[in-house]
Formats: sequence, structure tokens, C-alpha cells
Amino acid sequence: MYRLDGLVLEAYTGAMQGRPSKRESILDAASRVVESQGAAHLTIDAVAAEAAVSKGGVLYHFPSKQALLEGMLERVLAAAEQDIQASGSPYGGVHAHALAFTKPLSRSDESAALAILAASAEDPQLLDSARTFIRDSIDALRGSDHFADALMVLVALEGQRIMDALGLLPLNTKERKLLTATLLQRAEEASR
Repeated sequence: MYRLDGLVLEAYTGAMQGRPSKRESILDAASRVVESQGAAHLTIDAVAAEAAVSKGGVLYHFPSKQALLEGMLERVLAAAEQDIQASGSPYGGVHAHALAFTKPLSRSDESAALAILAASAEDPQLLDSARTFIRDSIDALRGSDHFADALMVLVALEGQRIMDALGLLPLNTKERKLLTATLLQRAEEASR
């Protein structure tokens, strides 16, 4: 920001920082399409209409539906990594995962995850970056004195997130709090 005669003027780059990139806007639109219409209706045309850009504008950033889905997955994984880094865990390891992953997914990330899961039935390679994320998470736990416990917690956390996204975990509020508290306790024990 620049000050001129008591007026605050933002530099052009400063004003642009708050605006999402076109690529991010397209990914947002893709999530909205899945959220409102379902994964089966995720098409380049539907995303272009939702993003208010031309089909060519979508194809410029994502040359295929596959590329769009990969972009959605990369964003979900980047958000997960950011949540883990920002967890505030004093122990790190699986405890940081637990703090990050016991929070519910945003509707946007949940919609993206469902679209990716649906598309992966036809193209299992779509999940390659998720496989890498999980492999790296497990590799980071190896060598720990409590590897088996940490692995159990990590797998339980990931399973819970998938079941939640699919609407397959019929827990009431009290049961969900109990599960969360237990996972956090076990994660802390495995991370010490």
C-alpha cells in the first residue's frame, strides 16, 4: 500500500492479491458443479458455464477433463498438506495429521474428492498423486518407535475422511466427539 496526501492507494499488485487466479476460479467452478449437480455432470462445458468463461478458457488451463480432475486433486492435497503444517501440533508426525484431519472437509474439498473418487473408477491413475501423498505420509512415520500405532491412526483418519465424504459414517455428535478424542489421544501417544 502507498500513502499519498492521507489517502491509501493500493499498488496494482497488492489489489490483485485478493483475487483468485483464473485457474483457481475454474477449480472453484468445478467444485460447485459437482456440489450442485453431482460428479456425473462434471464436464468442461458445465465448468465453463459455471465459471462464466469460454470453453477455450477452461481448456487453456485444463486441456482435458482428466487434467481438470488432476487439478482438483492437487488442490485438495495441497490444502491437506497446508492443514498439516498449520496444525500447531507440538509433536508433529501423525499427531499433526490427526489435528488437521479431524476437522471436517470444506464442502468444496468434499465435492472435489467425490468427483475424483467417481472418476478414478474409470481411470485409477488419477489417484497417483494421492498415492504419493499417502506413501510420503507413511514414509515420514517409518523409523518411529511407535510406527504401528502411528500407522493405525493414519489409516483410521484417512478411512474416516473417506467414509464421511461418502456419507457412510452414521455417528451422532457424541460418538463423533468420542472418535475424534480417541484418535487425537492415540496420535499424541504415537508421536511422542
